[in-house]
Amino acid sequence: MELDKIVAFFICGYILSVFAEGFPDRFPIGVIFDRDSSDIQYPFKYTIGLHNNNETKSAFKIDVWEEFVNIRNSYELGNAICNETKKGTFAILGAKDLLSSDVIQSYSRTLHMPYLTIGPVPNEKPFKNEFILNMRPSYTAAIIDLIKYFNWTNVHYLYDNYEGLVRVQEVITTFLVNEDADTKIELHPMQVINTNNAYDILRHIDQWEPRKPTEKELAELPPKTPGKRYEPKPRHPAKNIILDFSSKLATQSIMRQLQEMGMNRMTYHYIIAGLDVSEFDLSGFHHSGVNLTGFRLIDPKNKEVQNFVKEWSELNPLDWPGAGTKKLPIDTALIVDSIHAVVWSLLSIKQHKEPHLFRKTFRRGQVYNNGTRGIPCKEDPVPWQHGQLLMEELKKVSFPGLSGKVAFNRYGYRSGFNLDLLTLVEKRGLKKVATWNDNGLQVTSHHWRFLNYSRTSEYKVYKITSIKSAPYMTMRTKDDNGKPLVGNARFEGYCADLINEISQILRFDYVIRFVKDKNYGAIDEVTGRWNGMMGEVIEQQADMAVAPLTINVERERVVDFTKPFMSLGISIMIKKPEKQKPGVFSFMDPLSNRVWACVTIACIASGFLLFLVGRISPYQFCIKEDCSGIQTDDEFTLFNCIWFALGALMCQGGDITLRSLSTRVVGSVWSLFTLIMISSYTANLAAFLTIERLLTPIDSAEDLSKQTKIVYGTLKGGSTNEFFRSSNISIYKTMWNFMDSAKPSVFTDNTEGGVARVRNSKGRYAFLLESTTNDYVNQRKPCNTMKVGDNLDSKGFGIATQIGNPLRKELNLAVLKLRETNVLPALEKKWWYDKSECLLFEEGGSSSNTLTLSNVAGVFYILIGGFGLAMAVSLLEFMYKANKEASKRKTTLSKALRSKADVAVRGTEEETFGQNGLQRSISTLPIARSGAVSLV
Repeated sequence: MELDKIVAFFICGYILSVFAEGFPDRFPIGVIFDRDSSDIQYPFKYTIGLHNNNETKSAFKIDVWEEFVNIRNSYELGNAICNETKKGTFAILGAKDLLSSDVIQSYSRTLHMPYLTIGPVPNEKPFKNEFILNMRPSYTAAIIDLIKYFNWTNVHYLYDNYEGLVRVQEVITTFLVNEDADTKIELHPMQVINTNNAYDILRHIDQWEPRKPTEKELAELPPKTPGKRYEPKPRHPAKNIILDFSSKLATQSIMRQLQEMGMNRMTYHYIIAGLDVSEFDLSGFHHSGVNLTGFRLIDPKNKEVQNFVKEWSELNPLDWPGAGTKKLPIDTALIVDSIHAVVWSLLSIKQHKEPHLFRKTFRRGQVYNNGTRGIPCKEDPVPWQHGQLLMEELKKVSFPGLSGKVAFNRYGYRSGFNLDLLTLVEKRGLKKVATWNDNGLQVTSHHWRFLNYSRTSEYKVYKITSIKSAPYMTMRTKDDNGKPLVGNARFEGYCADLINEISQILRFDYVIRFVKDKNYGAIDEVTGRWNGMMGEVIEQQADMAVAPLTINVERERVVDFTKPFMSLGISIMIKKPEKQKPGVFSFMDPLSNRVWACVTIACIASGFLLFLVGRISPYQFCIKEDCSGIQTDDEFTLFNCIWFALGALMCQGGDITLRSLSTRVVGSVWSLFTLIMISSYTANLAAFLTIERLLTPIDSAEDLSKQTKIVYGTLKGGSTNEFFRSSNISIYKTMWNFMDSAKPSVFTDNTEGGVARVRNSKGRYAFLLESTTNDYVNQRKPCNTMKVGDNLDSKGFGIATQIGNPLRKELNLAVLKLRETNVLPALEKKWWYDKSECLLFEEGGSSSNTLTLSNVAGVFYILIGGFGLAMAVSLLEFMYKANKEASKRKTTLSKALRSKADVAVRGTEEETFGQNGLQRSISTLPIARSGAVSLV
């Protein structure tokens, strides 16, 4: 009996040993750390410790064999793999560099050794190497889908190492090499050698301009499909840049340089490659309006992540370097998920395979491979006998990990994972707007259209209707260099700049087109429906109307208007009358005819008064005594007094001397009077001689309504037309009745027609239009129109939207912001006055400000006339004296005239002889010794 018990005991022990060796309680796992990866070593050890210490859930424990190498050194990496396999490891976990990936592929394929790597992912081309498992998800496909989503046609791709080059090659293959690709892009890959000094490369991108399509390329574009939404390009196309750098420090350094160069503005759109855009400092980009998009692999709301972060943050950093933080790095999450993947595969083998699977593998604590201790790799390498099975189970694992769902495809790449797409929202930081997975991009935020310049067709692009009217909106097909323009770049003017400014504030895209029927908007009398831009907005053919559209009661009932972006009123335009040239006697214009008459009368009156006062005063006459006796002063006569007054008026002297006080008072007062009059005349003379005056036939709407010689009209179907038609003011009613009954019609189909009619009607037509348009036309050549009178009313231009459209509130805030920042006045100055043609046109004739002969011809006429009058008076005096002499001598007039002429001639000769004789007498006089002339 005892022998039977002993035999039974040994049999039971053998059976138990078989079961024990069938599935051991400890598995050796190799791990290869990069020497620079200290941040993942302690989380790895912590996770292994948690697994080994969890006796209730752990069916086995894990032994770890560590190796620290330079992962970029192929020789060191190969030796580390051999060291691990020699010890008999079941699988290897570790980092990887693309430059040394061939070494890992060679060893793992030869030894059938599963290698779980958290390093960068190579090009995802299927190849026959089933023993490498890539824990890091590949996001190249996500970048490609984003490029398609944004409709980018020009991309600058910046990278710094081989990993980035691999992704560039995949993008090139997708868009440029693949002939079946729907979209062709212009890709500009640039390798940044020194990420701390990339200013030259960034400056090149900042100055880069996209290539405009040629006319041939435009002609080859497929026709627009009916019903398909048109995808416009921004008015100022963004520079699209992908930042793909190997480290956080390199990316952060580039972003700092971008901020320093001012490349963080709205005209730039960045995609930051990587699996966690939130790890970067984006404070310099929050308030710049830049478009920035990135990926995030780790979901902070994941329960697995929250539990691990909580436990890790509660550890003592002295015992566990790197602990105490609530931030979970990508590499940490991947190395932890690698451990869990190995554990899940071993548990799967235990649950689904025979218990004695590893019976011959473990002997006395050592791992044997087909009878060979360990797995030698250098001399006669023997493939790992369980490698194929273990790799198959690893590819079948599927569990929620820290990096999302952990699952693999048949090529060893991650599948089924989600990437959160984050975009930078101004003043709010990063915001999740979409999710990417194997099925492509799924947008989750319906506000993304306000956060990015470009978007897909599922988001509405604002359609803007406008009307061709300078300077508000005009179109050109080619730029200054003759290159064709496309999209919104074809439009220019005040409203084009206005909507561009608003779009930059509200962050939306738009497409502009002119209204089909070329009308602003009025109710059709036949159909009862609104036409023009109003009709397109009401019928939702356009989202908004941005044009010189007047806000009035009728329109406000059917659409919603924003705050006025421009104030104006109805004004009168007429043809500028011809300038009146100064007349021959225009120098007399400074004083009126009445003033000239009063001055003449005053001059004569002052002469009479002076003579009267001088006769009364006993001190004015001077008594003279000569050889003939005593005589009185006979110079103070009435004629001389009037001559004195006229001489003072002409700023000249007189022949008489004022001796008495009373005559001097008269002379002083008269001199003061002449001083004031002459100064006033001189001050006004220059203006009257140099300024060419305009004589306008009308000055106001009242003048226009009281006459019929000049006809007047408005734009047909506009707000000005409606103003007169519905006005209750008598003047305006009279004007409307006149316009409504005028034959031919005084109404025009467009503003250009009204202006042309004013210019071609020789001053017989006046056009009633908005004051802003009036001011603009008056600044255009040929500069022959003008505005007269004050505005007839006060109103404003606004942006029209559908009733109840929430965009109206945003537009109101944008308009107010532009007004407060003086953008609107600057736009008005730019398009009205800075581009004026009439200032330069009129300055060309600067000679009109100088005096011409026609200005002063009257003075010459007076001079010539005065000379002629003097000659006539002298002849009359001669005739009068001769007649008097003839009567006195009792002779004929002819003899007296001859005698008078002889006397005149002889007197001249005697005078000459006397002067010559005197000179001869003086010359013959003896000279005194003193040098003086003796005149005895």
